Amino acid sequence: MTFFKKIIHSRKPKQPTKKNQVSVFIGYVFSINTIVGLGILSLPYAYYKAGLFLSFIFLVVVSVICYLTLIYILEAAARAEALVSMGKCSLNGYHQKNGSEQIQNEAFFSNEEIDYLENPQSYPLSVHQEKKHASKNDRYIGTSDEGESVNEISEIKEINDNEEYESEDNLQYSDSDMNFKTNKIEKRSLLSSRKKENKKDSSEKENGFHFPEDGFVIKDRKFEISDLSGLFLGKHGNWIWTICITLVIFGMLWSYSAVWGTTWSALFPIKSITQGDNCEMDVKFSVNCNKNYLVMVLIFYAIVVPISCLDLVEQKWLQVTMFCGRIMAVSILIISILVNIFSHNDYNHEHHSEPFISKPRYFNFSGISYIFSSSIFAQIVHYSTTIIAEPVKKKRKLKKLFRSTFQTTYVLYNLIAIVSSLYYGPTTKSIISLNFRDYTGGQKNPTVFIYIIRYIVTLFPIIDILSVYPINSLTLATGLQSMFSASSLRHKNKPSTRKKIIYRIITSSIPILLSLIVKKVPIIISFDGMFCAVLAYCIPPLLVLSSKKICEKKLGFSKTVYTGWQSSKYVVYFCFIFGVCSALSSLIEPIMEIKK
Repeated sequence: MTFFKKIIHSRKPKQPTKKNQVSVFIGYVFSINTIVGLGILSLPYAYYKAGLFLSFIFLVVVSVICYLTLIYILEAAARAEALVSMGKCSLNGYHQKNGSEQIQNEAFFSNEEIDYLENPQSYPLSVHQEKKHASKNDRYIGTSDEGESVNEISEIKEINDNEEYESEDNLQYSDSDMNFKTNKIEKRSLLSSRKKENKKDSSEKENGFHFPEDGFVIKDRKFEISDLSGLFLGKHGNWIWTICITLVIFGMLWSYSAVWGTTWSALFPIKSITQGDNCEMDVKFSVNCNKNYLVMVLIFYAIVVPISCLDLVEQKWLQVTMFCGRIMAVSILIISILVNIFSHNDYNHEHHSEPFISKPRYFNFSGISYIFSSSIFAQIVHYSTTIIAEPVKKKRKLKKLFRSTFQTTYVLYNLIAIVSSLYYGPTTKSIISLNFRDYTGGQKNPTVFIYIIRYIVTLFPIIDILSVYPINSLTLATGLQSMFSASSLRHKNKPSTRKKIIYRIITSSIPILLSLIVKKVPIIISFDGMFCAVLAYCIPPLLVLSSKKICEKKLGFSKTVYTGWQSSKYVVYFCFIFGVCSALSSLIEPIMEIKK
């Protein structure tokens, strides 16, 4: 199978338009919808198993490290943008025009700078001749009027010290990839001379380009994370990422489908099919319940597969609607439990006076594997980072966007997990919304209002899967298409609509078909936790280290607008080691289940 024989498969960036761009808030909505899914429903059970204090500490650590490693992906994407824009790696989006290559790096230059490049005759600045004794493979930039020499740009054949990059199957460069237009030397010299007046520090000028003072930033060109791993980690790193992301997202989609089918079968069994059989999630399904489950899963299939064929921007209003509904359902759940704690006693707790809570656990180290896998599963969004970032107009604010996302989810997760585990105690179900199936509000004869609360809390998290499933399915389809269609993308600006639809149908259908075979969600989540740890904690540190090394070597500059204290090599190493430990820890629970 052909696999990334070029350094990057980047198409010409789309010109920004109101139609294909969204605000930072909408990007925040997309990220919340991606993160808050099945994980929030399983955390209360994990909190009860591991204890409140231990779970609280673990969620803090997991959330912080998830945020740090997500920023590493943004840094790597910004550096990839700089490398491509400066012609330091091959572009496959070139079009031939009048025998010369059309410049494809407009996204990096301002309009004024492009004007300098395209119309040098309008700016009569003298330019010295190219150095006479330059080698054929080297590219030099001339000097300005003042005679100041500008740095040499060399064509580099190696991406790093590893020999694998020298092979045919890996990254390659060509002279055509490094050329812009005729008279390239004069145009770059003119640009450098013109920009010199406004420079405060001569170190800002490297290789004839004016680097942003605050560093590189992500532009409109789209880089899949599979592209980044191929660029900075090589073929083997790319394979590791692809395998992990495929298993993680397939596991998530699989669990969503299984939860949908089992929950709807338990709440609304079709009597003509079940014939009175008990179809609870924790009970082994009978033949009739399996038939009922099949009907529910097929309904799910008919809804989510068409939605999964839409682009993310086309799902904007669905995502906003589900975001509002999600906040409403979680708020009602938390408020209802708090009301019960201080006013009603629907459960037989040890305390028979206010507050009505179970005896809390604080530290239970036997439940570490539960909280580890559940918290990682609940906070992972790394695989959708570039998908979410692409339509956001103000990309300099991506760091703030994702920081707000993790702060929001951390507060929500703690509120729902702490109050639920305190109130329900040993009766806490693996999916907390099912505890509301018999919610009465402390009344013997529940009112209509109580029934509304019951069904909002019970049903909305399941309905909300309709917004989470398409995003994750789109991420998986885009990544697999980038890998399997690499060779065809070299000669096209973008993949055909037909191919996109085929990939999206396949990736959204297979997990649903698998859920017809295996329905046990806890086992799926436990195994998924290991690959989530590799994705979130192991690969991003490697990306940021490698991208920094390559940019320093090729450009002499590696700072991005997302670079901060988290970019210190000691912090990066800590995140990587934590990821390895998390992956190994996540295996404990599945192994115990297999032994049982």
